[in-house]
Amino acid sequence: MPLAPPIENTYTTFEACFADVQALAKREGYAVVAHPKRKNVNGQWARYEIRCDKSGVYKSQARERVRKPRHSKKTDCPFSCSAILYGGAGDPWDFKVNNGFHNHPPSTSPAAHVVHRQDELKAQNNIIVNGIIKGDSVRVIHETIVQSYPGTITRYYDVDNAVQSIKRNHRDESGQFSMDLLRASVQPNSNSMNMSMSAPAPAPASAMMADLMDTDEEEDVSTPLFGRPNTRVIGERRARKVEDRLRVLERMNEERRERLERLEVKVDRIEQGVQRIIQLLEEETDMEDAEEGGSRARDKPPCWA
Repeated sequence: MPLAPPIENTYTTFEACFADVQALAKREGYAVVAHPKRKNVNGQWARYEIRCDKSGVYKSQARERVRKPRHSKKTDCPFSCSAILYGGAGDPWDFKVNNGFHNHPPSTSPAAHVVHRQDELKAQNNIIVNGIIKGDSVRVIHETIVQSYPGTITRYYDVDNAVQSIKRNHRDESGQFSMDLLRASVQPNSNSMNMSMSAPAPAPASAMMADLMDTDEEEDVSTPLFGRPNTRVIGERRARKVEDRLRVLERMNEERRERLERLEVKVDRIEQGVQRIIQLLEEETDMEDAEEGGSRARDKPPCWA
């Protein structure tokens, strides 16, 4: 059964156009990705190419593959559409289908497409951040998502990748993940309110609203979840972390010095042993030479003979 292409239409924004095309693709069993192609005189993107996620061919970056080549989901699908803005900002976008044919069958589930899983993961990002702040494991966070979004296609390793990405984006000067930076980055926006409606809230609604309305600059960073952080407290915690790291480095250097001293003592003992062996060998050689000289003197006939 051929996959149905989207219908050519006019949209107010490119985001609305792409969301409509992606929704149709999800129902039909495929996914699309957008590639920006051209900007207008105002520096605004004015043309996007919308293609199937199976378009193109896999290009390995490895110089020499020792293992068996991996299977690629790309089939060089020719499906292609265009979204074009002929005017300026505020003008409508024209959507047209360049090639509505697919060279692959529909997928059995939207979970087979990374694009669809990423779209759902964006709506679940607040649950992931909340779980990291509470110290939940990836398994607990994934179970919370499944309970909050029945029928979700988000997989365990999608949540694991999202957790690692969030921790990489919230590192302090020492390169370590900072919970204070993560708390400071959580802002009281609409997404946070949606999270409180779709997932179990970490605090009562009244307390959460009080934190959202609180703008006191002397607020402690450890008490609110979404309030404004205290920069002085964050600076003190960072200073303590730096001091702890310096103490660890000093202790490591002290251990290295002690190991070097022990190695020097061992080397001295080895040198003394080598010198003693050389001395004994020399004494033994002198004794052998003396015995050999005495035997020659006894074997020599007397001069009057």
